[in-house]
Amino acid sequence: DSLFLSALSIPPGAFFVDSLNGRGGFFWSPTFDQAGEHRPVFEVTDREYALALRPKLIVLDFDRAPGLTQLPDQRVTEGQIFSFSVLASDADGDAISLSAIRLPPGAVFVDSANGRGGFVWQTRVLQANAFFDTSVTFIAAGRALADTLAVRIKVDTALLTYTEHTEAIFASECT
Repeated sequence: DSLFLSALSIPPGAFFVDSLNGRGGFFWSPTFDQAGEHRPVFEVTDREYALALRPKLIVLDFDRAPGLTQLPDQRVTEGQIFSFSVLASDADGDAISLSAIRLPPGAVFVDSANGRGGFVWQTRVLQANAFFDTSVTFIAAGRALADTLAVRIKVDTALLTYTEHTEAIFASECT
């Protein structure tokens, strides 16, 4: 007698193929949102008798890396206070730790512990030459994975009077 195979109550995205030779194939690539236990029903029948099998399939949770929101290149004039926010999210809802590396002198980065952080830089006159085109790298770390984002910062030269320029040079040499 011929055997007919079928699958009932299979998870979304899964499919079953009866090869019509007493064999079948169950195919499924679970998504991140399908972690947990699943109990599909596989049935074989010869039109007179039927047998059902209900295996337990366990999909393990998989940690996804947090993501930093992209930022455009930034621009500031030397001598100005410059600030912007850094935002990150985690698709798994894990806590995120934010940090920054390669901060220029006078800059600070504060992690607000809620997926947001603040970059503040009190630029000084005459920093345009030293930091004409620099970048700061921000890191969002989740449970086990991390994301990085390099933000370019261009420091423009301030237009100063001769007196302001001389005072700035004197102040930088005295500090």
